[in-house]
Amino acid sequence: MGRWPRHRRRRRLLLARVPRQDRYGLYLEANAAMPVAEKLTLSGALGNQEIDLGTSYSTWNLGLAYAVTSKLTADVRYSDTTEDFGDLAGSRFTVALKAAF
Repeated sequence: MGRWPRHRRRRRLLLARVPRQDRYGLYLEANAAMPVAEKLTLSGALGNQEIDLGTSYSTWNLGLAYAVTSKLTADVRYSDTTEDFGDLAGSRFTVALKAAF
């Protein structure tokens, strides 16, 4: 299997520090995406949330996106965390339609 052209691969690092009075939170995320067929893209992310005076945890997701049109994409994704937050977050499958304007 050959290599994908460099311009079609995406990688990104997200860094956020949120001050909150005398406490803070730091979220780091690395994600990547690569095409697996003409209109199908595989993507995933690994993240870590550090919270001063709170619960720190890791997150991850893996999904497939299908370009229905040039402006409409269907996305199916599995995501999870290392902590159980009840209904707020946890292991789940998500289906989404994304529109670009």
